[in-house]
Amino acid sequence: MKEAADAVKEKDDAVVQKEKAENDLVQAREANAKLKAELEEKSAQFETKTSDYDLLSETNDKNQSEVQELKTEIQKIDSKNRELESKMEELKVETIKERNQQNEKFETDKQKLIEIANQLEIDIDKLQKELEQSEEQSAERLGRKPIYLLNMI
Repeated sequence: MKEAADAVKEKDDAVVQKEKAENDLVQAREANAKLKAELEEKSAQFETKTSDYDLLSETNDKNQSEVQELKTEIQKIDSKNRELESKMEELKVETIKERNQQNEKFETDKQKLIEIANQLEIDIDKLQKELEQSEEQSAERLGRKPIYLLNMI
């Protein structure tokens, strides 16, 4: 009887262990299903983040390329600007030189014209005196008053 009681007890223990094992198996399957769902969710999030990262990397690469192109264009424009500034300075210097030369020529020509005008005045005065003398001589020969004296009356 003891054996039978031991056998019943063993059987009861085995049933309890089986029920516990089945409960543990159900809990393990539920936990496994829950972990599987979390894994799928995390995998989907990972895929989304990877896709976002790839898109951002591509956008970043494109932006860096555009920035480099802009830097190159800015350098070209800056170089052209410096060349133009240099040419403008050269033109300013040349314009100033030309203006100075024109001013010097103007002053020289002005002085020559003043000298010519003065000489013409001298020559006109001389010719006027010669004309007056000639008229006086002619009038004396003819016994009349010189014309320039008649015009004064």
